[in-house]
Amino acid sequence: MINRRLIHAFFIALVISLVCIIGHHWYQLNRSQQITAALQKVSELTGDEQGAVSKPSDSTYPEVTLAMASALSKGHDLAQVESMLGELIESHENGPLAIAARFNLANAYLRQGQITDELSAKTKPMIELAKQRYRDLLRQYPTHWGARYNLEFALRLAPDVSAYSSDEKNDPVKRVRVVVPGFEKQDLP
Repeated sequence: MINRRLIHAFFIALVISLVCIIGHHWYQLNRSQQITAALQKVSELTGDEQGAVSKPSDSTYPEVTLAMASALSKGHDLAQVESMLGELIESHENGPLAIAARFNLANAYLRQGQITDELSAKTKPMIELAKQRYRDLLRQYPTHWGARYNLEFALRLAPDVSAYSSDEKNDPVKRVRVVVPGFEKQDLP
């Protein structure tokens, strides 16, 4: 017969492991509720129709910082978005939050480049920065479909010059701005 102490030790180990699992899940649930409450505060702070955060507050959760930066990028506050997302990228190196921060930073550059209809001296460099950020992200994570889609969108806005140049040094006869039917200005995903 099996020793009684062995059976008791087995059940004690089982109870301890179940208590640890329940404690871990309780901690995750509590953290999720706190993040949800902080995200609701961020959504309450969005005041105008542009979606800009009127009073960004400090957050202990990186997910909330990412949401605040996304809201700020829609309001065209690029300097603050760059600092917030830069901190996230540095602190989370290659984690999922760093990937999302890189993607959101490229989206912020692309949004800044879309402010005016004409490609002016300020919008073209922003689109080029966005294209470079999307390419950098795709080098590390080639299956990031949002970055692929937005890179293609940015390439439609400002095509690469090197893609159309040939080995011959022929000057173009005439430059024409092409308007594609059905291609309307849209917000990024």
